[in-house]
Amino acid sequence: MKYCLDTNAFIEPSKGWYAFDIAPSFWNALIQWSQKKLLCSIQPVFNEIVNHKEEDDLVRWAKQYHDELFLLPDEKTWSELRNIANLVMGVYEDHLAEGFLGCADPIVIAYAKAHQLIVVTEERIRKEELNSNGKVGGKKIKIPNVCERIGVSWVNTVDMLRDLKFQF
Repeated sequence: MKYCLDTNAFIEPSKGWYAFDIAPSFWNALIQWSQKKLLCSIQPVFNEIVNHKEEDDLVRWAKQYHDELFLLPDEKTWSELRNIANLVMGVYEDHLAEGFLGCADPIVIAYAKAHQLIVVTEERIRKEELNSNGKVGGKKIKIPNVCERIGVSWVNTVDMLRDLKFQF
């Protein structure tokens, strides 16, 4: 496998240019690439998708392809997650660390690290600054920032599509 998709790599495309009624080929390609073992996601991402909102095209699609696309984290993932949790708690303010560690984001990064995958996210890296307490503050910990800190590559959806030579 090459890629591990974050929750917003599904939600954002489903709300925009890759909406199911506009770009069904995008969604078909994700499944085909999953079957070819080029990409995956994880169970916690599935949980965020189906618990995120009311039943819609994305929720129905995720449920239909659950077994093919959304993998269970393994022991290697949990080991990496412990390392990420320690890093996040040491670097970021407590309220940010708690919010980040309470969602699928760190598990996506841990799975990618454990299996040498590239994280696919629509989040962008943000400049981080230390507060007077020596920890990074802000509104939210971004996936790319943590990826950079632990040496995991990340791309956005369009970069993944270019790499996989996707065409409509």
